[in-house]
Amino acid sequence: MRKLNQAMMTIAAASLLTAAPLWADGTAAVFASSQTTSDAALNDVIKKSLDQLSSLLPYMKELPVQTVKLTEDSSTVVITRTPEKAKLPEMTIFLKKTGEIESFSLENDVDDKDKKLSLEDQKKKAEAFLTAAHQKGLVECSLEELQYNETASKSLKGAMFTRVINGLPVEQKKVSVYLDAAGNVVDFSNEASLNGKSDPSKFPSPSEALSPEQAKQALTKMMKPFYRLVGPDKTPTLVYQVAGSGYMDAKTGSWVDTEHAKFKSFTGEFFFDVPVAPSKQPLTARSKEEAAAILQKVLGFDLTGAAFSEQNTSVLGKSYKEYRWTKDKESYLVTVDPTSGQVSSAGLDTDEDAVQPPASSKISLEDAKKAAVQLVQPFLDSDTKTVVLETRMYNEPQGHYNFQVYPATNGIPFAEKSYHVSINSETGKPIRLVGPSVDDKVALPDPKNAISAEQAMQEYLKHHPLQLTYFYPVKNSKKADQPVLVYKAQINPDVPEYVDAMTGKIVSR
Repeated sequence: MRKLNQAMMTIAAASLLTAAPLWADGTAAVFASSQTTSDAALNDVIKKSLDQLSSLLPYMKELPVQTVKLTEDSSTVVITRTPEKAKLPEMTIFLKKTGEIESFSLENDVDDKDKKLSLEDQKKKAEAFLTAAHQKGLVECSLEELQYNETASKSLKGAMFTRVINGLPVEQKKVSVYLDAAGNVVDFSNEASLNGKSDPSKFPSPSEALSPEQAKQALTKMMKPFYRLVGPDKTPTLVYQVAGSGYMDAKTGSWVDTEHAKFKSFTGEFFFDVPVAPSKQPLTARSKEEAAAILQKVLGFDLTGAAFSEQNTSVLGKSYKEYRWTKDKESYLVTVDPTSGQVSSAGLDTDEDAVQPPASSKISLEDAKKAAVQLVQPFLDSDTKTVVLETRMYNEPQGHYNFQVYPATNGIPFAEKSYHVSINSETGKPIRLVGPSVDDKVALPDPKNAISAEQAMQEYLKHHPLQLTYFYPVKNSKKADQPVLVYKAQINPDVPEYVDAMTGKIVSR
């Protein structure tokens, strides 16, 4: 959410003709007597943009009461428009200092969600609005520089467009337009501008990309088998799924490192066939004392002087009992099955921002892997012989070693039986362990009759074809200034991204 200066002034639309600036700066409104040349110039830009926008949106004339603010960093002007004697409808407009629209939305008490225009009508009216807005200087890119995204439009029930450069879409440069049943544009978002940060002449040339066949071969190497619970009945199924960030460097065929990976499964580095020696019985805690022993002896926490509490909780319809100790603003917890006492999670409650990023990482990845295996062993089923480790570098807590640990059968990881383990990168000690969503043992398909990864890829690409696009990687919450050229499998809202390894068919939802 944008941070706004607290000071503001409410004015009638007619006051746009005055010489006073339209926004509040710092802690007090800036009046004509203190107006600078830059104030007057910005005042003119705001007035012109609002006049131009009002000519495209007739309903703005019914909203004469106006509030103007600057964002805290003074980079954006925020205008709110309402009727004279009512709170609604209320329109909020975000304007760049150049006068370009970042976004606007109209909040109304009229519920017409079931009376939407058809997608085709929305597209036509959205294109007409974008054309006029560009001609009036309200939007930097022209309609010819945008590509209509039919799949996203169907999914989001609006008109979605993507910026195009060198004939290719630019992943994060998008425009969205929503219309009401009467055809009025009531919600608009413009993220398509380059803002002077990206130089199109320096974008990688599409000619530098691997051929589609070469990209397919590279992607096939990343098609891995997993056991998953599929469908409403949670049927144990052997599937093939692409393991990676979702963005393949189109020049090298390797995955692009980006924080977007945290929103997908199977995006880290995998370590297969890691031997383990579980206890004869999974770890349990049926009392405060047994739970405390796990935190102290297994994870190494000191609970001296900590305040204790316990409660019954429920997550996704499943009941748990929680033992919690709190001291010095830190919480340590153990959650167990209330009937069997089997432990499902233990460690520091990182939801409370208790774990800070380290000043430096003193522990090697190899040592962190050993610590993760040692921590998870007492929690595994007794017949588990090997596990698969996956690094999850963008998961919380940031800056520490995070692993997804999958019990393996036939050397194949079981996704829903995985454990999330965090190891402190400065000390090498455990931070927490979160157990699987499934405890029951299930029969798993024998992989001897499975199709090959090449066959799975053929089926996968029928439903998720590769698209060449530009993409801005994100690291440390900062988007890169220049994009990279990537291949990305197109999202298909009708089917998930995995193939049944026994039937050779894409898995249905």
